[in-house]
Amino acid sequence: MTTTSSLPITLAQAIAYLTRPLLLTYPVATIIRLQLALEANLTALFAPSWVPKEPLRGSGRRCLTFSPNCLPPRAVYAACLASSVQWFDWIAVLGGQEFDFFVDPGCISVRFGKGTELITVWSEELMAQTVFVPPHTHSSQLSSKSKTFAQQLLENDHTDDDELFALIADEVSAPTWMTPITDRFPSSQLSRRERARQARVFIDTSKTEVTPYDGGKTTVLTGGVMLGAPPKSKSGTSVPAWRRV
Repeated sequence: MTTTSSLPITLAQAIAYLTRPLLLTYPVATIIRLQLALEANLTALFAPSWVPKEPLRGSGRRCLTFSPNCLPPRAVYAACLASSVQWFDWIAVLGGQEFDFFVDPGCISVRFGKGTELITVWSEELMAQTVFVPPHTHSSQLSSKSKTFAQQLLENDHTDDDELFALIADEVSAPTWMTPITDRFPSSQLSRRERARQARVFIDTSKTEVTPYDGGKTTVLTGGVMLGAPPKSKSGTSVPAWRRV
């Protein structure tokens, strides 16, 4: 007898299949009471006909017929009463149609309507295929396959962060945006004529008027200072005398 062919394990799978839809309509505490009552009642019902070496022996005694038009088998209805679960609410979330539920050693199946094919909902063979690992599978491949999608996304995020920080470090050590720097200001070179023009100062000796300012008037000036070249003389006027300072 294999481990999964034992009555407690197979019965636990059958009860989980039947009570799972009730999670949307009943509190968890109520469902737990129902499951415990089902385990006790169905164990007493199935144990006399449970022969793991002959799974089909006594299968008719372990067939439970559920219908929305009548109450369930006595063992199931007693569990409903013990947990305050309404049967017609239960059969509604199970699909609202009549079906046969077979619980055999290592296999659980359902049949919708007389004469239809059996549908396997759990078996020891399917469970073995789910956990089977090929003998030549490398340990690194096994660990990568066992990672969840969320763990793989987290590892990808870490990889992207490392690449981003590496780019930032390269930019800081050798920035591409830096403007070329010179260690001296460019010198301004003037021609000799420009330097001579800036150095010439002219005095206009004809300026003798008093120049007003904020604090009063000044005395007569002996001459005005003018920068630049002397103005051109007009015809019929005296030409002022200019001298270089």
